[in-house]
Amino acid sequence: MNRQVFITKNVLLSLVVLIFIVFSCGIDTYNALESIPYVVAPDTDSVIFSPVKSGDTINPEYLYLGIDIFYRLYDSQESASNDRTAFLSRQDSEVVPGTSISSYLASRTGLNYYRILQLENGTELFLDAATDIELDSLLTIRWDTFLKELSISGLKDQQTIILARNKSGSSIPFSQKPVIGDIDYTSNNGTGLYLQLFAASSAFVFSANPQLLYSKAVHLITMQID
Repeated sequence: MNRQVFITKNVLLSLVVLIFIVFSCGIDTYNALESIPYVVAPDTDSVIFSPVKSGDTINPEYLYLGIDIFYRLYDSQESASNDRTAFLSRQDSEVVPGTSISSYLASRTGLNYYRILQLENGTELFLDAATDIELDSLLTIRWDTFLKELSISGLKDQQTIILARNKSGSSIPFSQKPVIGDIDYTSNNGTGLYLQLFAASSAFVFSANPQLLYSKAVHLITMQID
C-alpha cells in the first residue's frame, strides 16, 4: 500500500472516531423491556394471555419480575374505547417504552387506572415470576356471569384468585356496582358497566444505572360486567 494513502486513511479514521466521540457526548442511552404480555384468546367475558409471546425470551441481563394488571370501570363502551385509543396512541409515540404507564395510564391526572386487588387479602395483584408464573404460562381472567365474580387462573399452584376493585385502598368485589364519584369509575351518562384491563411486565436491570423497567402496556380486554 502506498505510504501516503495509508497515512491519509489513518487520518480519516481518526477524524471519524473523533467526530463520533464529540457528537455522542450528551446522547441519552436507555434500557428497554421489549417483551410484553401477549393476548392468546380474547372472548366476550374472558381473556387468555401469556407473559410473553411464544418463542420470545427475556434479555438475560434483566431480572424479569412479573406482571401488573391495571383496570378501570366505565358506564359506556365508547368511553372505554376512547381512553384505550388515546393511551395506545400516546404509548406508540413514547421514546422509552413503559413511561406512559406512570405518566398517563396510572396517573391521577391522566386516565386514572388502578392496580387490581385480590379480594381475599386486599393486596395489589402482582403476578410474580418467582412464585406465580412461567414465561409460557397461560393465564385466564374470567367474569363469571352467575357468581358475579372476576377471577384469574393458570398460576403455578393451580390456584384461582378472586379479583377486586381498588376503592380508596379497600378491596371491593366487582359485584358491587360503582357510583358517580368512585375513584375507579368513569361516568359519561351511559347505561352499562364495562371493565377495561391492561397488563404490563416489569424487570430490573443491573447496569451502570440500575433501574426498574416497565414494558409497554397491553390491552387485555374490555368486557361488560353488568
